[in-house]
Amino acid sequence: MKLLSCIIFVFCLLACSCKDQKREQELAKKEAELKQKEQELLLKEKKLQLKEEELSKRDSSTIIADTAAYNPAIIGSWAVTMRCIETNCQGSAIGDIKNERWEINYQKENILARAYADKTLVRIYSGYYSSNTFSLVAQQNEAGEQPATMNVTLTFSNKNKFEGRREIVRTDGCKIIYAIELTR
Repeated sequence: MKLLSCIIFVFCLLACSCKDQKREQELAKKEAELKQKEQELLLKEKKLQLKEEELSKRDSSTIIADTAAYNPAIIGSWAVTMRCIETNCQGSAIGDIKNERWEINYQKENILARAYADKTLVRIYSGYYSSNTFSLVAQQNEAGEQPATMNVTLTFSNKNKFEGRREIVRTDGCKIIYAIELTR
């Protein structure tokens, strides 16, 4: 009888220890899941911070200066020639030439430039005119994405010509700079 009691007691201990091991495994699994979710939340938080910084940069670059002016000579259709003068991006080479047509107009105090390749609208720039120069920044596409930051700075050469630079910084960090010329 004593042997039977010992066997039952040992069996009960083994059964209890199996339950404890299962519980420990479940707790370890839940802990791992929580750590993974925490890492995902930290990653999302970082992405949001980066987007917030990008938006604040974009907002600060498109703020209209107190010296913003209205110049009716810039309104209208312009032939645009862009020649690559500096690049460290794959698929882009110094000397590459791009041609577009820009329709420039004012929207309140801001300049709005619609860029067309052939008859297709490829992007919209907005910015301001001040002291014979205007600065433009490309707006986001319809999906709210901006695969690159594009800044254009132009100086009035004469009533039929602007000259300047277009700088593109892609999300992978590479940069392309174009010499840009607008003519009527």
